[in-house]
Amino acid sequence: MADSTIQTKADSKSQAQQNGASRCFVIRPNASMSPKSALIVFLGFVFLSGAILVRCVLLGAWVVIPFTLIEVVFLGSVFWWVLRSNQFTETILYNKHELKVIRKTHRRLNEWAFQPCWSQVVLQPGDHAWYPDRLLIRSHGQTLEIGMCLTVPEKTSLAKTLRVLLPSGNSVSASGKSL
Repeated sequence: MADSTIQTKADSKSQAQQNGASRCFVIRPNASMSPKSALIVFLGFVFLSGAILVRCVLLGAWVVIPFTLIEVVFLGSVFWWVLRSNQFTETILYNKHELKVIRKTHRRLNEWAFQPCWSQVVLQPGDHAWYPDRLLIRSHGQTLEIGMCLTVPEKTSLAKTLRVLLPSGNSVSASGKSL
């Protein structure tokens, strides 16, 4: 099963982190169906429903027409909603002067900027045992959850990577204690 994806881009030098190099993490949810394949599936369903509708009308059951139209409109709106919600992208940009989070949805573009030397990466356990952990960035009383579409192992991996990038002493474990 494919989970969310984290794409990373780094400078080519091996000592890039020590020289204040930049890193980029792009986080996207798993979007297993492309718009083209969704259109093909939807048109196949419309064709099948149309064939059944024509057969029912020829048999004299014309009363199924509005129900078939409602069914097709509902399925089309569900496909549209799912494809629209898959446009979510979260980009984390790091350099030695700034830690920036850019969150894009189908309507909005939000940006947050943190100073790396004052930022903490916190992996906070969920409120209940069945809730996923939350990956947070804290700085100057501001808290931002990142990686909401990631699985717990992916959040843990991203947290470790960000903790390595941030200046030492600014990382906090899940219990809230300094690492």
